[in-house]
Amino acid sequence: MKTASCLKKLIGVFAALLITLALPIQTAQAANLIVNVVNFSIKTGTMHAGLYDVPEEFPRGKKMAGQNIKIKEGKAQFVFKGLTIGKRYAVAIYHDENNNGEFDKAFLGIPLEAFGFSRDAGVLAGAPSFEDSNVKLKANKMELTIRLKHSVFD
Repeated sequence: MKTASCLKKLIGVFAALLITLALPIQTAQAANLIVNVVNFSIKTGTMHAGLYDVPEEFPRGKKMAGQNIKIKEGKAQFVFKGLTIGKRYAVAIYHDENNNGEFDKAFLGIPLEAFGFSRDAGVLAGAPSFEDSNVKLKANKMELTIRLKHSVFD
């Protein structure tokens, strides 16, 4: 009787394994987000970008990815690879015009260098929220353009 019980369990486990293997395999596709930067007033220097996927961290906290690139011929493009389709991301960028590795600010934190956010979110009342800046990655390759702001009034 003990053997029959063990045999039934073994058949049950085997059946569950077969059902699992028969289900369509769904793998998460890795996607790329391409960020094009426009509206340069100075066509040299370095662009810094931070990619965020946690709303509470945007735009000054821990980023999920960051990139620094030299501006070439007045153009800059970031490519963030291996992202998840259907997930929301926000991007914050700044133009390090003097290549000192910092986002230079004046009194009261007024930006002295160009900056921008995904969805060209406004900054008149301070840094935008993740909600105002995020984009949903809808395909395995998605492009967005960020227009540099040269003041909080842009």
